[in-house]
Order: sequence, then C-alpha cells, then structure tokens
Amino acid sequence: MNTDCTYTYFNIPAIKEGNNVYHYTSAEALMGICRKEFWVTERHFLNDKLEFQIGTSTVLEVLKEMFYGKIWLNQVIDILCDKVSQTDMIEDAKLTYPNWGDYVISFCLDSDSALMWSEYSNFTGYCMEFDFYKLLESFGEYEECAINHGQVIYDEKTQKECVRKTLVFYYTSERKKGNVPDWESIIETDAKKLDAFTDELAAFCRVYNMFFKKACFSGENEYRIIFNECHDEGNPHRKRISQQKFRIKEGIIIPYIEKEVLDLNSLKSVTIGPKNNSDIAVKGLKCFFRNQKINVDVQKSKIPLRY
Repeated sequence: MNTDCTYTYFNIPAIKEGNNVYHYTSAEALMGICRKEFWVTERHFLNDKLEFQIGTSTVLEVLKEMFYGKIWLNQVIDILCDKVSQTDMIEDAKLTYPNWGDYVISFCLDSDSALMWSEYSNFTGYCMEFDFYKLLESFGEYEECAINHGQVIYDEKTQKECVRKTLVFYYTSERKKGNVPDWESIIETDAKKLDAFTDELAAFCRVYNMFFKKACFSGENEYRIIFNECHDEGNPHRKRISQQKFRIKEGIIIPYIEKEVLDLNSLKSVTIGPKNNSDIAVKGLKCFFRNQKINVDVQKSKIPLRY
C-alpha cells in the first residue's frame, strides 16, 4: 500500500514508525477486537454531524480567497460542488450507483485521557494501546482495498494552509505539463481540461474531508484509519467486494463492516477505566487474555476519580 502522497502531497501528518495509538472502547468491543475483528462504522454515522464536510468548505473558502473577483470563480465552484455531491452515496443513494462507503476507525494519540474515557466508555471501559504500523499491517489487504490514515487537523488556519499549499503545488506542476489552463483563461479552455481540473479539486475535497474537523473536537486528538469499501460489482477498479452489515444503536440502523486482523502482535497494553473499581476487573481481563492466548500488560487508569 502506497499512501505517502496523502502525507506529502496533501500535508496530512502521519504517525512515525514505532509510535502508538490508543483505542477507547467498551468491554464488548474489546472482546471482539481480541478475537481479531473490528466493527468499523460508516462515516455518516459517527458522532460529528459535520463529518466529511469540513474539507469541502475549506477548499471552497481558499478558492474564494485566492481568486476573489475572477469571473470564472462561481462557475468553477458550482461544477465542483456538483461533483462532490455525486460522491455521497448515502445522500444520493440511487440503486443504479455503485454501493460503496468510507468506514472509520478512530484512535487517540493520548493515553489515559479523561475526555476520551468520558466520551467513549463512561469512564468504565478500556483503552487499548497499539503499535500503529503493526496494526495497519495486520489488516493484510493493501492491494485489495483503499486505506488512508492520518492525524486529524482541527485548526482552521492550518487547514487552509494545507489546502493552499496543495492547490499551488498541483497547479504549478500541472501547468508546466500543459494539463491545466491558465488561471485567467480557465473558462475559455476546452471542456476536457476544465473537467479534469474540477475532478482534481473534488479529489482534494475528498482527502481533506477525511482529516479536517471543527476545533471543538480538538480534545480528541484523533488519529484515524479510513477504509474505502465497495459492496457490489459497480466499481471495476476493486478486486474485492466487502459485505455491508447493519446493527442497531439507540433505535437507529447503523451500517458497518467487519475488518479482520491477521494477528494481535500490535496490541501492547490495555488500561481499565478510572471508574471501573471492581476488584475483579483486572482478574477478569487477565483471565480473558489467557483464554485467548494474548500476552499484554494490564493496568488501571491513573485518573483519580471516585464517582
């Protein structure tokens, strides 16, 4: 799997080799993961209502700032917005379209985070520590599905700078090759080049939508893996078709996929939540690990909560 372009071309921070990520979860989910299976939720059903939208709005803002007053700007933006909307298979779920989706596993770069304990486990769950690249390798399907990963960016100024750098780099390099029109004559150019240019802008939106979120979520300090999965034969570029499944959460039908891992060599430790004060919590977890033949450290949270 070659995802280097995500981090150099699009300026998305990538975790360094040997560094760890932390997955806050429930006892039920921990047991499923330790049986070598992640349940991965489709991106429309995550907790952030603006999930996969901030990148598009940022690209549009940067275009307006860079090309304020250009007579072609509104036309290009209209074409771009139409192309971005066509990629939303939930909002425009026609049966004639290929059935695919983006599925997200969220990690945190902070261990023993009070915010994450509160948000994902009511302080009684578990925090699983993984060597990130060992975990990534354990999915074992690099040639068969599109996988992206990176650190979420929350700061609006940083988001705009990422987009601006990418847009200038793309335009400069492609302009030298004659693949894109001059800014001043973009509307007068042939339809094929204009279409290719707006396709590239739509691709920028798609990538940045994966990794841009509002500043109000910055406490999550998230690092994420995104699986782009095809569920039928409508995409000729995908060798493997994944099965889309559904579960019920608080009366809502949630689509997800099951991602198997080849091994759990990436799992380094598990921390028990700060309000899980039962004297058998550690014993129960260790007993489960012994049953599953998993040898990792088990520890209690150091956050001193009473109730």
